[in-house]
Amino acid sequence: MLRPSRFPQCARVAIAAALLAPSAALAQNVDRTSEPGASIVAAGDNAGAGEGVAQLVDDDTQTKWLDFSPTTWVEVDFGATSAGAYAITEYALTSANDYPLRDPRDWTLSGSMNGTQWTTLDTRSGQTFASRFSTRTFAISNSTAYRYYRLDFANAAQAQGQWAPTQLAELALRSAGSAPPPPPPPPPPPPAPSGDLASGASITARGELTWAGEVATNLTDDDSATKWLDLATTTWVELDLGGAYAVDAYTLTSANDVPARDPADWTLSGSNDGASWTTLDARNNQSFTSRFSTRSFGAANTTAYRYYRFDFVSQANETQLAEIELFASGSGGGGGGSSPVCGDGVVESGESCDSDTMACTTSGGYAGSRACNSTCTGYGACTSGAYCGDGTCNGPEDSSSCASDCGAPPPPPPPPPPPSGGVPTYSGGTCPTLVNGMNNGFYVANADTSLPTLPGASVQYRDVEIRLPANPNGAAVVFTWHWYGGTSDRAIDWTGLGATGYTENFIVVSPVSVAADPVNDSGYFEWYTGAAPAQNPDIELAEDLLGCLYAQYGVDLDRVYATGHSAGAMFVSYLLEHWSHRLAAAATMSGGEQYLPGYRPASDRSLPPYMTPSYNLPVLLLHGGNSDVYPSPYQTDFDFRYATELLENDLLSDGSAVVFCDGGFGHQLPPPQGSVTVSDYLLWPYFLDHPRNGTPYSSSSDFPSSFPSGWCSVP
Repeated sequence: MLRPSRFPQCARVAIAAALLAPSAALAQNVDRTSEPGASIVAAGDNAGAGEGVAQLVDDDTQTKWLDFSPTTWVEVDFGATSAGAYAITEYALTSANDYPLRDPRDWTLSGSMNGTQWTTLDTRSGQTFASRFSTRTFAISNSTAYRYYRLDFANAAQAQGQWAPTQLAELALRSAGSAPPPPPPPPPPPPAPSGDLASGASITARGELTWAGEVATNLTDDDSATKWLDLATTTWVELDLGGAYAVDAYTLTSANDVPARDPADWTLSGSNDGASWTTLDARNNQSFTSRFSTRSFGAANTTAYRYYRFDFVSQANETQLAEIELFASGSGGGGGGSSPVCGDGVVESGESCDSDTMACTTSGGYAGSRACNSTCTGYGACTSGAYCGDGTCNGPEDSSSCASDCGAPPPPPPPPPPPSGGVPTYSGGTCPTLVNGMNNGFYVANADTSLPTLPGASVQYRDVEIRLPANPNGAAVVFTWHWYGGTSDRAIDWTGLGATGYTENFIVVSPVSVAADPVNDSGYFEWYTGAAPAQNPDIELAEDLLGCLYAQYGVDLDRVYATGHSAGAMFVSYLLEHWSHRLAAAATMSGGEQYLPGYRPASDRSLPPYMTPSYNLPVLLLHGGNSDVYPSPYQTDFDFRYATELLENDLLSDGSAVVFCDGGFGHQLPPPQGSVTVSDYLLWPYFLDHPRNGTPYSSSSDFPSSFPSGWCSVP
């Protein structure tokens, strides 16, 4: 293992622990980063945003490692592997998802026996990647087995005299080897259990939300109140039954929220070695009638397989399910065959049932039946002929979920009376319908079109992620603004706002930024904080969105809130000064106000001086302590603790009610407290207690019990 004392500030992980699934060995050159015991360390990373050095070796090009420096390094240590050292003769680098200026352009690969004295093995300069997620492979002449390997990078921005972080999706270090021997033949299958074969099976998935408890094992825990969630549109789940069974039926149960996360397309495949797969069933354009709805499917299969795999595609940036069940009603491969008298209608020796059925209720709420399987050893899935659209209002249906069976839902309540700021109106005429998920091309008529944007972007046609609760009528609204290099869905999911909004019944709005980057000499970190308030594209966007949410859902204009992290939090500071008439309260995470002229080049117009808000609001100011520092692309690192203290002093001087919090977690999103996200333990409890014109906290005794101990105070 690399000695931590050499690199006290570096990011370091054990590679084997970072892998989501074992890599298949190549026929001639084997990727040694997958060897058990290998570890990786980097000069820095962005682990708090899920962009840690572990993502460099997780066999997933959809993730990435990012270091906030144009020059950086990565080291791999094979000292704890079975071989202890390898003669690497080939390596591969895969570009990440965005910003080609962040790609490595020049680098050196070196090897070392002791981690101190290095031998140069390969040097490259002027390198480019043809596209995003592009893998380039480089052969080197090396016959020495080294314990340590190090790559020193300088990115494309550095070569152009600009600044940008450095990033990569994947790294592979390969040496000569052979594919692992074929697996031994599977052991004789155990007797086929009656009922669900997935219960008790070993299960793995492409990804899962471990910190939120939304893991793959929840799919087979016989509890539809739990769920598995993967932060990906396309994903997979594999089940190892421990023996071979001819699965010919299965059920899927939808999870608790966000229907767009339900699988819409999928294939079910079977395998006896976990590598070669046979497609057994394929479905497209599927839907679930309600939350916690169980759907049953047949598969034309008579072959016994040990491994079964679902490949799912959802209509959101995430995929989720509550339960999976597998059933084998045939005799092939697992189950003792059919009794000589199975099917004669009499339950005899070895039989649990015989050609009969039992009444049941699906977890979706419909009455149905479970039929005895063809081996007479148990009952299959609960099936029902009732569904939304059958002409009968039954099961979980009501006028809102199934208007065709139960009649049209009642009209939404009339909009509440306007707040003191007046009713917001949409600048584009007739509001488009805002839906759950990504809303593309939302038109903003009043945005200043003279301002610079990212290539191909428009200040007038904006993309916005919206998460709606089950009943959005009259709900509160929380705007969340993502950080530099962040995305709208991560601002929702990594803070937990999406899940909290669904359970607590508020709407979450997360715009996608279009402001050009100061790296490209255009002047803004994500949001137009330095542009004039009049026709400011981001303020006009917020105003138009709020107007359409009010027109469509009659949202509660006395409970409109704003939050954000880093660059997003700086924009919330700007909203406090220029949009406070719309807000009931706000919360910043690692934000504040601009204070260092030397931090910005002349082209960077990120944030003007502080201005007194038009309305004094309750504000929660959270920073990450003395290490809450962003590496500067120019002269001086930006200290968010100090910037937050400056904003605190100015707000207090102007009469605002402030809660000041120091979490001591550095410059990253506030980490979960156990399995509880920051939206549940801090943001929403604060917002819930602060409607418009409510009573602000006067002392720490007013804090909710969910606030982390020792973090917050009332100045």
